[in-house]
Amino acid sequence: MTFSPGPPLDEGLRSRALGATAWAAAQTWGSQAFSMLAFLVLARLLAPKDFGLIALAAVVIAFLETFTDQGFAQAIVQRAELEAEHCDTAFGPLSASLWLSAGSCSPSQIRLPSFFISRG
Repeated sequence: MTFSPGPPLDEGLRSRALGATAWAAAQTWGSQAFSMLAFLVLARLLAPKDFGLIALAAVVIAFLETFTDQGFAQAIVQRAELEAEHCDTAFGPLSASLWLSAGSCSPSQIRLPSFFISRG
């Protein structure tokens, strides 16, 4: 089996793809840098016990965000012509996943604090 590379890429397409990649990387790195700066400020201002609670909440929120980000927002933004049905279609699964995330956190609030109580 031989590999044929296909037609060469258009230079305009190549430069747009590189530009989009650079902007996506800047968004990711900028978001991470801002989060790190916010955590450094909070670590300086809060007591260790309070900062630990904030860090725990941030971990739970980051974990739940992996399930709620399903790409609906990106799909709606990329639509050339947006109709009410498109928004309604995205609203249902997003709201269901958010309610499931909130519901999964509710039972843990009963036992989780006793797990983190320091003894001694």
